[in-house]
Formats: sequence, structure tokens, C-alpha cells
Amino acid sequence: MVTTGRKQALIGASAVVWVYGSLIFGLLGILSPIWLEMFQITKASVGLLMTIALFSMGAFNYKAGRLADERGTRFTISIGMVLAAAALVGFSLASNVYMLYGSGIILGISGSLVYGPGLTCVQKWWPEKSGLVSGVYNLCFGLSAALMIPLYRFFLGGSGYRAALWIISGIVLAFGLAASIFADSPKRGGGLGETVKLPGYTVGQATADRSFKMLWLIWGLAGTAGIGLVMHIIPLMEVNGFTAEQGSKLLIFFNVFNGVIRIVVGPMLDKADGRLFMCIPFLLGGTACCMLTLIRSFALAALCLCLIGMTTGIVFTVTPVMLRKYFGLRNFGAIFGLIFTSYCFFSALFGPFLGGFASDMSGSYTITTIYFGLFLIIAAVLAVLLKRPEADKTHQER
Repeated sequence: MVTTGRKQALIGASAVVWVYGSLIFGLLGILSPIWLEMFQITKASVGLLMTIALFSMGAFNYKAGRLADERGTRFTISIGMVLAAAALVGFSLASNVYMLYGSGIILGISGSLVYGPGLTCVQKWWPEKSGLVSGVYNLCFGLSAALMIPLYRFFLGGSGYRAALWIISGIVLAFGLAASIFADSPKRGGGLGETVKLPGYTVGQATADRSFKMLWLIWGLAGTAGIGLVMHIIPLMEVNGFTAEQGSKLLIFFNVFNGVIRIVVGPMLDKADGRLFMCIPFLLGGTACCMLTLIRSFALAALCLCLIGMTTGIVFTVTPVMLRKYFGLRNFGAIFGLIFTSYCFFSALFGPFLGGFASDMSGSYTITTIYFGLFLIIAAVLAVLLKRPEADKTHQER
């Protein structure tokens, strides 16, 4: 494989996903209590925004993977960043909740064009260190919100809602397009010729395998628990007696561990079995999630959110590497696009919206946190049962 440009590709793809991760894990969490007051809507209505974004992301994931394979990662990611910037402008101009939902659709589509194609790009450049680069890439995706939340709060506090979103939109567009220039998949001979042909499963062979279905369920369940809480952490902590500022700090704890665990686990995956990194963390995170509404200590709340954030970081880092090991790189973009739909569709159906609805109906977040916790515990059991596919060796990497 040609090695020229692979460091630039890793930096470029990671920089782009840094920007998008800060929006989905950070900015939306900050904006949710603002929207509750601005539009006088329920928690379920705010949660529905994330649901719509995730559903639209899932609907376009496979197409985004194919587009990246056909037109290149650089082109695909650039379109994604333009759409992300447009979504923020849409949020700023929204006069009702339905306009918010429309912008949420655009933000979700942009995510399908950014996350999967970028990850596929770095996996193809570094097949011998897929765990390490997956960790670096996902570190940027998960950690960005923790570092960007203070900046976003500064813009919102100093410039006001609409002006702040326009400023953030401009940053997203300029930084995203500049970084995407360096993010492109390897070419044969380093020129403009055909993309390097790699060994691995066909899409049909992968989706027919039991291990694919198990990974699909694991990512759906574990991913839903994390993203389901992001939109509700600040209002949930306010119900527990904390201030909005303390809630924002606790959201940062979630995102710090969501990010840091990715670079810790990633390099180990090149030699270790990924299942080992799922079972115990998922059990710990699930238990912490079930206890969340009972906690009145800031330190204990931070610990619980660190454990839950850790599970989100692990599932995002481990699953792509296991896909690469199990099914190869030949059709990694399309296969990853399909596996990522589990996260999007599960989260759309059972994540922020249902969590908010349960809270509205019951008057507390107890039911919400318990069923998110059970999702993580079930995912831990499935990880124990997961087995490497038994297939014709000609389909596997050599």
C-alpha cells in the first residue's frame, strides 16, 4: 500500500470529525435547555430533535459509504461539513420546533457523510495499525465536545443565541473544509488512478454472518444509552439539585471519558480481543446509569457519567476494528455504513425522544436511566456470546 500522505489523511479526517463530534455531543446538549424555554416544549420534543438527526444519519449511512467509495472521501466529507454549517444556520433562524426538526435532518445527513467515510479512510491507510488509528480518530470525535463546550457557552453568553450559532457555523464551515482537503483514501501508485483493491468479505457475505448481526445489536444498544443521555444530562442534573452550570460541567466529564478511553483502548485492539473491552465496562456503565437519579453528590455524579461516557467511547472504537478484523477492508465503507445504522436507528427509536417521553409521563428520569442502563447490561451479555465468523479463508485478509 502506498504510504505517501497517510499522516495527512489521519490528521485531516480526525480534525473534521473533531468539529462534528463537538456539535452532536456538546452543542446540542447546551442548546436543549435553551430550546425548552425558548419554544415552551416538552423534554420529549427536544429529544425528538436528536431522534430525527440520528434517523436521517442512519438512513444515509450506506449511501454515504458508497459515495465515498465512488467519489472519494475528500468530496464526501466536504459536502458533509457544508450541510453541518447549514444546519446551524437553520437552528438560528428557527421560529418553531418544526424548523428545528428540519435542521436536525440536515445535521444527521451531514454526520453520515463525515463520520463513516473518515473512519474508512484512516482504516485503509493504516491496516496494520487499525486499532491505533481508530483510537486517535474516535478520540477526536468523543473528546472534542469536552473541550469545545466552554467555547460554545462563551459564544452563547457573549453574542446571544442567533449570533453565536452564526459564528459557530462559520467556524465549522471554514475549519471543516480546510481539514477535508487532506482526508482522502489511498490510490494505487499514489496518483489519480484506481483505488487500491483490498481483500475481505462482500457486503452480502458480511451481513449474512451471525457475528455481523451480533455487532449490529451491541452497537445499537450500547450507543443508544450514551447518546440517549447526552440531550438530558443537564436537565436531569437540575432535577437532582445541581445548577445548570454544574450540569454543563458534568456533561464535560461524560465527554472527557467518552474521548480519552478511545485512545487508551485503540492501540490495544491491534493485539487484543475487542470483546474483552466491552463486557466489564458495559456492566459498570449500566449499573451507574441505573443509579444516576439517586445521586446528589457532584463527585459521585461525575463518576457515574465518566463510566457511562466510557461505554460510548468503547463501542465507537472497538466495533470498527472488529469489523475490519472479521470482514476485511475490501468493502469496509459499505459494511461499516450498514453496521452504523444500528446506532442511528436504535437511538432514533429508543434514545433521546423515548427518554424524554418517559420523563414527561412519569415526572422523573428514573425510568429513563434504568432502561438505558439495561441496554448496556444486555450489550455486555451479547459481547460475551460474540464469536469470530467461521468463513472461507479466501474471503479474509491475508
